[in-house]
Amino acid sequence: MNVTHGNMFWNEKVGIINKYPYLSKDKRCEVLIIGGGISGALTAFMQAKQGANVIVVDKNVIGYGSTLQTDGTLETRVDFNSKIGKNIDKKNIDKCNNLCKQALEDIIKIIEEICQDEDCNKYVELLQFRNIDLMYFSERITNKIGMYKQFEKLGRDEKDIEYLEQDPLINLKTGIIFPKCAAVLNPYVLTQLIYIYLNKMDNVEIYENTNITNISIKEELVECITNNRFKIYSNNVILTNGIHMLKYLKEDNIILNKTFTIITETIKELNDEILQVVAKDISFPNTTITFTKDKRLVICGEDTKQNEKMLNDTYFITFANGKYKKMYMTLKRLVNIPDNIKITNCFSGMYLETKDGLPIIDELDNMPNIYCNLGVGKNGIIYSMIGAKMLKDISKQYNVKDMYLFRENRQN
Repeated sequence: MNVTHGNMFWNEKVGIINKYPYLSKDKRCEVLIIGGGISGALTAFMQAKQGANVIVVDKNVIGYGSTLQTDGTLETRVDFNSKIGKNIDKKNIDKCNNLCKQALEDIIKIIEEICQDEDCNKYVELLQFRNIDLMYFSERITNKIGMYKQFEKLGRDEKDIEYLEQDPLINLKTGIIFPKCAAVLNPYVLTQLIYIYLNKMDNVEIYENTNITNISIKEELVECITNNRFKIYSNNVILTNGIHMLKYLKEDNIILNKTFTIITETIKELNDEILQVVAKDISFPNTTITFTKDKRLVICGEDTKQNEKMLNDTYFITFANGKYKKMYMTLKRLVNIPDNIKITNCFSGMYLETKDGLPIIDELDNMPNIYCNLGVGKNGIIYSMIGAKMLKDISKQYNVKDMYLFRENRQN
């Protein structure tokens, strides 16, 4: 099953920045991280900074899985996610918002630290990181009353938010702006830079093209066997490998979705100031509009549940092309851009979503010392950062007070 498909964008200018060996002998460590994408990178960073002896393995090239198919957006609010709003009370929504806000701050600190490294600093411009505003909007006038009521409700506690009835960029009828509550970045470049930084540390080993085929409990240790029959013995294992961890989770709580992204050529006519926003359509919650630092427009959405027909390449290519055309029409309708703008990249990917919209950060049932850091949905990078921080002390067996929000068998 292909996780990604199409003309990918995030690795376009850099290719493979650094290569890592495949595992060729048995190993022993304190923490084994399975999955070398952005989730694995953030998790490995937190473990390494705590002083744990860490091994990271990925079945492919580092960062070449689902990390390539994200739209590169991060947001610090869950208020407008319909699934979360229906399943979680206000107290826990507030907790989630605070955790998301802290996660963005933690990612910024990681970027600041790794970019002090000479080898990482060479790629700072390609990272394209910006901390910008978050906009929830609708083009439907029928949503105007509801949006304003939400603005009044939130405005009692947050005086800096702004209500909109028009915008120079987005064709909206109603909207709310949350200053500096979002960010955009190149997730592939961030993943690569974190591993370049960690690879210089004595307590970290990184292996790619190394597939873990079996995990079992051996007394006080977890034994992991690779496709080449080498063994890794670890005190703790953290799964960060996205859809590949499905076999360890209860599938009745998981939905597998396809998402589609198109990216335009550079739009020189646009003013820098109006591009400082991540815009989300509340009528279609999975539709996100943002811009890269070099003024390319990125629109992601048209999410569809994965089904068996999509496993047929011929069918899927036709299906995906229909989605890209529909997204282009959405783009022309929602955003004030020149008529002759060209699309340079079209790609799709998979992501997992839980029934309540929140991630799974937990020790797996009947699998002691094996943990899951599953950053679900479109805000997966932020959720992965929350998980990376919550799991950073597992080798010391510390408990985290808010981790109950994200347990696999949670009751909200």
